[in-house]
Amino acid sequence: MNRQRGFTLIELLVVISIIALLLALLIPVLEKARELGRRAVCLGNLKDLSLSWIMYADDNEGKLVNGETAEQPRLKTVVAGRNTTVYQEIPWAFESDPAAFIHDQQAQIKKGILYTYSKNVKVYRCPGGKSKHMRTYSVTCSANGQGSDLVNNNAMLWVKNRSLIRRPHERIILIDEGRTIVNNDPDPTKGHSFKISYFNQEWIDSPPVRHGGGTTIAYADNHTEYRKWAGIDTITYGQMGTSGSPSRSDGSQDCRDMRKYIWGRLP
Repeated sequence: MNRQRGFTLIELLVVISIIALLLALLIPVLEKARELGRRAVCLGNLKDLSLSWIMYADDNEGKLVNGETAEQPRLKTVVAGRNTTVYQEIPWAFESDPAAFIHDQQAQIKKGILYTYSKNVKVYRCPGGKSKHMRTYSVTCSANGQGSDLVNNNAMLWVKNRSLIRRPHERIILIDEGRTIVNNDPDPTKGHSFKISYFNQEWIDSPPVRHGGGTTIAYADNHTEYRKWAGIDTITYGQMGTSGSPSRSDGSQDCRDMRKYIWGRLP
């Protein structure tokens, strides 16, 4: 009877080496595919939220939802003849601490006025965000957000009615601002609005970095896109959780573009 010949040690090592090489080639490809999937879901979430944002405006004579997330709703005074009415602008979502229990964070989302339209807490979170952070998106400072003081209450820049947005396809209203580190800004737990300077070439909030060195955004016309950062210092600011004025030309272009599309124009 002939005995079957087994693999030699050298042959086994060759096979193992080939498998290791194939894994080394496949793992980055698979990770890239996973990232593209996360990005697609994130863009879909922003699509849903921006549609809710538009529906709210349509139901309220064009008024934009309160883009701040302060615990106490903003008070608005309306004077009509001798009658003065004070009402609350309920935020689109209420602030929450990412370190809080998940159901507590979700309760803060459900208290927000846009949940009336979205009806899904999952669309408030990027799948690439921190595992226990239930809201990663922010309304931009110019869209009835925390930005009136940045432009001296200029109603064409800090807009409160959709009719004042001249080019909706060029006006960013929502951004994936989710924290990439624990202390991403001086006030890491609130995320009132995403802020950037109008008058100066300066990041006020650090640029968000996600999805392979960029971020996802939604515009006032309901289209969404992924924006890849060109500047090394833009990515550094985002990863370090710092802000300020870019020192390189490519970083300056990133900042300039975001200023233009958030505020609708440049000075």
